Amino acid sequence: MKNKNILKKGLVFGIIILFFGMSVISSMGRIIVDKQYTKVQSINKPSEEVLSPFYTFIHKQKNLQISPSIKNIIKKAVISGDDENLVPGVYIFNPCDPIDLEGIGTVSKNESTAVVYLHEGTALLNDTFSGEYIEWEIAALGTFGNFWGTCEGSSGYPFEPLTVTGSSEHALFMESSYMLEMRVSDEKYKRGTQIPVKIKRMVFPYMKLRDLKLVNPHFYVFESNEDVEEFNIVYEEELQETWELPLLGTKTWNWDQKDNYGNQVPDGNYSFVGEFGIDGIIHPVFGPGVEIVEKLGRNKGNPQMLFYQILEKFSLLERFLTLLIN
Repeated sequence: MKNKNILKKGLVFGIIILFFGMSVISSMGRIIVDKQYTKVQSINKPSEEVLSPFYTFIHKQKNLQISPSIKNIIKKAVISGDDENLVPGVYIFNPCDPIDLEGIGTVSKNESTAVVYLHEGTALLNDTFSGEYIEWEIAALGTFGNFWGTCEGSSGYPFEPLTVTGSSEHALFMESSYMLEMRVSDEKYKRGTQIPVKIKRMVFPYMKLRDLKLVNPHFYVFESNEDVEEFNIVYEEELQETWELPLLGTKTWNWDQKDNYGNQVPDGNYSFVGEFGIDGIIHPVFGPGVEIVEKLGRNKGNPQMLFYQILEKFSLLERFLTLLIN
């Protein structure tokens, strides 16, 4: 029983990593009333005031770090002053009234801020947002600044029933699915070459193991350079087709480094976001970042990726030798 609880706790930490950690950032699902996409609203509060509860929550978790890429994405979304910017999977409300969250998860509150992890349940926000969350498929993480209302539930693991009602001066809300991930093979690519982006099925214990149908895959490429203040999408493409994704299968989308006008994008850092329809819900997937350079050095590969490739080859060799010996 103790080992099972440790495993479950590890999975909790793992899904938080999927929100913020490593180079592969999780998928995100959402439903918006009368809106196909989320629009970023400018807010009057400093961005760090909005983001601080998120960062505090993550830093309290053992051995977790916030990915610089996702941190930059969220910050750009929050400080952007253009209401027309599309940020799949990230929701900004200023104010957020009313708030009605109900389900299973964790909730913590200090004098002015509430932070909620909704493992399963429903969320109704600001009369414009409606989200449904399914255990081990879709979850949500939100922070509500200058919160007024009631919070009932546990502030730690194991997950327990929770209810959050009230309003807040500003809110940052993110959804995440356990079902998909995006990967690239290298950190740097030579200018003008294709960049393959792989979409894989995520597998965790306690999940329903099944094949997926991804309806109308929609890809975005945005600048992630530190000197770019706004969330600037340079290219997007929506495929009018359905992808069959087996449990252990992968799909690949190739970006030719062109912008929406057919021009080669300049050298710099870029990141990917994908949106996939699964069972009637749109799943935005935050992918890793890459750097486009004029020339590649000798060590162009990702050391971590190379390490895993070597391990995989050793594993295949071990299986082959075992067959010979037996």
